[in-house]
Amino acid sequence: MQRPFRAGVNIEVVIPTGSPEDHTGHAHAIYSFILEARPDELVLRAPVDCDGPVKLQPGTEITLWRYRGAATYVTAVTVVAERPGEPPLLVTTSPSDTRELVSRKYFRVQAEIPFRTGHLKGQVRDISGAGILAAVPPGSLSRGQTYPVDIELPGSKGPAAVQARVVRVLSGAEEDLAGMCFEHIDEKTREEIIHYVFRRQRELIRLGELGYPWRRL
Repeated sequence: MQRPFRAGVNIEVVIPTGSPEDHTGHAHAIYSFILEARPDELVLRAPVDCDGPVKLQPGTEITLWRYRGAATYVTAVTVVAERPGEPPLLVTTSPSDTRELVSRKYFRVQAEIPFRTGHLKGQVRDISGAGILAAVPPGSLSRGQTYPVDIELPGSKGPAAVQARVVRVLSGAEEDLAGMCFEHIDEKTREEIIHYVFRRQRELIRLGELGYPWRRL
């Protein structure tokens, strides 16, 4: 099996929030390309944001993400040196702890996404490829029942439509929290949800609200 972080592949770079290099906050994805992969180092094109090449000091730990079909890989490397030129290059240590996120559909993130079933409106509070936790008006959903659900995923052309069964309800004075698992969902829709989950995960990492996944698995 080929190494996921090898020469010739595109990657996404995440810089730790709060580091000196994170002067813009990097609320968007920053991409790079692996030019060389040696036993002790990687040579990357310097990642570029809207202001040009991102300056990274030696000793900075960065996160690399790689997407390959349905698989997602993540690893950490440390910046060793910058190489000026056209394009500028970045030398890092070689990946030492690469993880494939194999339980992708079960990884759950917090969210605030519009939710609808029939005429009932609510809000998704967390989501994974296997189900959601939805905030709804008190008494509106029943445990054990299956409902047609539309989830308004940010950046999608239309709602993700699934059939979801209520597996638990935490009742409250102002709202109920309903845990729902997806009963009937096509794989394209599940992939859209999973892609959103990982986009949201990376956003939370950049905001410092979620730990690094290879330290959590």
